[in-house]
Amino acid sequence: MDSSLPIRSLAELETFALRRRTKNVKIDLQVPGLAIGERSYWTMRLNQYRRACGCEVGSVACVLALVGFILFVLLHNGPNTLGLLSCLFLGFGIVIAAGVLGKALGLLYARYRLSATLSAIRKRLNSGTVAS
Repeated sequence: MDSSLPIRSLAELETFALRRRTKNVKIDLQVPGLAIGERSYWTMRLNQYRRACGCEVGSVACVLALVGFILFVLLHNGPNTLGLLSCLFLGFGIVIAAGVLGKALGLLYARYRLSATLSAIRKRLNSGTVAS
């Protein structure tokens, strides 16, 4: 079960959001200066990027690698060129490597989006406009 941690200042937000060992704790953004709808929006985005595991990008990379490898094999005289067993192992290795690379890219992208979201919140709070 997820627990919720109220965040009441920008400093608390930046400290907590970048910690990786607290994935089962949701951020509950309660920073003054943000309207309720805005708080909900930023809270959803922060939690989404903190919890990202990269699996979606990894799975897309696996499927693309598999389709690409099948097309490559079919267009280059089938598995007869390499031998069936070699072709299967090569395809398996390519798909696994693509999945791992895709997962890593998904995690990096989520980390980048988390930093960008924190910057947007910081900019919004430092703009001096008061939400109603």
